[in-house]
Amino acid sequence: IEQVNLYADHGATALREDLAASLGVDVEQVTVGAGSAGILQQLLLAYCERGDEVAMCWPSFEAYPVFAMLVEAEQIRVPLHDETFDLPALAVAITPHTKVAFVTNPNNPTGTVVGTDEIVEFLDRVPSTCLVVLDEAYTEFVTDSRVTDSTLLLADHPNLVITRTFSKAHGLAALRVGYAVGHPDVIAMIDRTLVPFAVNDLAQRAAAASLAALDEMSVRVADVVAERGRVAAAFRSAGWSTPDPQGNFVWLPVT
Repeated sequence: IEQVNLYADHGATALREDLAASLGVDVEQVTVGAGSAGILQQLLLAYCERGDEVAMCWPSFEAYPVFAMLVEAEQIRVPLHDETFDLPALAVAITPHTKVAFVTNPNNPTGTVVGTDEIVEFLDRVPSTCLVVLDEAYTEFVTDSRVTDSTLLLADHPNLVITRTFSKAHGLAALRVGYAVGHPDVIAMIDRTLVPFAVNDLAQRAAAASLAALDEMSVRVADVVAERGRVAAAFRSAGWSTPDPQGNFVWLPVT
């Protein structure tokens, strides 16, 4: 509060250092932005221009098409399979003109996941000229054992970048703090499009405090996961069909 008259650290240096320590990566592999949505916009601004292609399965996060239109990129939309990202079909749809491919895990809005082994197979099929953005906004809520620590994939896949947020499990949605983890060259590209002072000082301090209280966050997440299971079971008992939810919500297909 005593520093409210001063500009925040544009690079969020201390928060980057805290994130790097928490994730077990080098600080050069981490950046911070105005929510993970802000970082997703930065990524397209950094990597795409008119006529390039952006690939995704659909339906997924509603901001992807908005950001693609912002940079006048062509959209490749591959239908979901059983409410889940169809990674083999998405890999086939990628062309030499595809600059970015989104993999949303868990998917928003269906709440489904693909296993880490499936992501590795996808990465092995994607050309190095295509940046794969693994959007993990809801990763803290995942209980499916097929999903393991995706940061371990970064060493072998320099065209992979992982985006996460403090908005969901950390409960800081209004403060707009997100982060990305990737190869230092990718992080440097993202930083080129960071709006000055996009993450204010209060947001940086709150995110750092939340990182220091992961045990408390885990208790809240466990409560949400338990309630998620109760709601999904109630829907199924009532005769509704819903996929296995892995976010902090339950998808109810209505046709």
